[in-house]
Amino acid sequence: MAKVREFGGYLANLEKLANELGIKKATNEAVIEAAFEKWGLDFPNMLNGNFYIIIDDADKVIMVRDRFGARSLYYYLSADGKLLCSTSIREMIKKEGFVKEFNPDALELFLSFSYLPGKDTFFKGMTKVMPGEIIVWENGKLDIKKYWEASVKQNTDISIEEMGKQIHFSLMEARKDWQRDAKVRGNFLSGGVDSGYLTALMEPKLAVSACYDDPAFDESPMAQETADTLKVKMHRFKVTPQEYFKSVPLAMEALEEPLGDASSVVFYMVAGEAKKHVDVCYSGEGADELFCGYHAYVRRIKQIEEAKAAGVDLKTLPQVEDYYIGNTRVFHEEDKKKLLKDYRGKILPLDLARSLYKITDDMDDVTKIMLCDLNVWFEGDIMLNAEKMSLAHNLDCRTPFLDKRVVDVALTIPSNYRANTEQTKLAFRTAATHLLPESIAWRKKIGFAAPTRAWMCEEPYVSDIKKVLSSKTAEQFFDTKEVLKMYEPENIDNCWRKIWCIYVFLVWYEIYFG
Repeated sequence: MAKVREFGGYLANLEKLANELGIKKATNEAVIEAAFEKWGLDFPNMLNGNFYIIIDDADKVIMVRDRFGARSLYYYLSADGKLLCSTSIREMIKKEGFVKEFNPDALELFLSFSYLPGKDTFFKGMTKVMPGEIIVWENGKLDIKKYWEASVKQNTDISIEEMGKQIHFSLMEARKDWQRDAKVRGNFLSGGVDSGYLTALMEPKLAVSACYDDPAFDESPMAQETADTLKVKMHRFKVTPQEYFKSVPLAMEALEEPLGDASSVVFYMVAGEAKKHVDVCYSGEGADELFCGYHAYVRRIKQIEEAKAAGVDLKTLPQVEDYYIGNTRVFHEEDKKKLLKDYRGKILPLDLARSLYKITDDMDDVTKIMLCDLNVWFEGDIMLNAEKMSLAHNLDCRTPFLDKRVVDVALTIPSNYRANTEQTKLAFRTAATHLLPESIAWRKKIGFAAPTRAWMCEEPYVSDIKKVLSSKTAEQFFDTKEVLKMYEPENIDNCWRKIWCIYVFLVWYEIYFG
């Protein structure tokens, strides 16, 4: 009989599945084993939650990752033909038969995206089970299949008010399943609609918010307004540059692969603070991706409207994939050729992005961008950040917006209810007004940003970063003179993200390969 070797995460429908399968003692392992016995390799479709699973079934090993990659799973084929698998890179590199080698192609892609999308890792031969995948290892061979992928089916015969009701109903239906066994509930709260709506839904004991001395980045006053409206106690955690830079190596070690998202260090710090007060903390991952919350949507819609007004043929505009990757790109190929001592160019970022999702000519641009978000950015940056930073502090971080019922509704939203030339997440904001005042539900998106660029211009951080950028490790990979030129005062405004990506990569490399 098949046995669960490893399970990690949270099954929102654990109790419902246990009842359906006739299991009295509802453990994750017992339910998964019974589900596998009943439905075979189709069993992941019956699961709802954040998880990774490794099952031993006679001479087979079965690896499964949830639909959006909320929990990581890696595998590696050793020289003697053994399959090694783990949810942790740090554990994987300790396994007998694993040979630790750096993957230089990963660095080139990382410099383009500021994260590493796709199945490869920074370790040669170590591969990710991708979101929505089930992999069977048998007789020395891997059989890789997708059991789920996002498929958009727009419901154009519905009003935005009714769409909002459907979204809200799905969340109200899901919330109790995500509250199970959460003794002391918390919520990450910023000034935006996502975390505000989630706080209203999950009714936590405490909301935790980061705050800064710089008012341009400090969303905590707006978060406090939301908390007061919902009568939820709020804990403000002040992030200082001293503690921020002290946390950079800790965050890179926890991430296990470098991440150039400067706000990830703040997430690491806030997750640690939340753990002091709560057992479970709810987070809004998925709202921006499923409901279209990024400014890229507004920019693209404006570009199309302006082209129409000017009589420009829309076919002459950059393709949406080129446009989108261009907007999010950190380094261009010419930049990398100039900076890297061993530029290879084997995998181009646009080719990689296109390999991760399918688009068709009949799709509108909003849908295309959304699919790129869900399949490239979401797993590579957002979910990695939420998973690794919460696990670093043994915090149970749950993401109700990724509930299967909510996702099914989200994929039916018409594009004109997603974004327009002024605002994002139109249908989602309409849903949020069922629990939030309109002034909060319709706030403009600010984004979870940190004052990293400003701090990088202050001492002692300038000297500390330059020391890393000119180190012997840096000289292995980069023309350090060219790198340091970007750090000159006249260049820092345009180059700070480039500098940050190189800096965190070097910090990470010293931890894992130094």
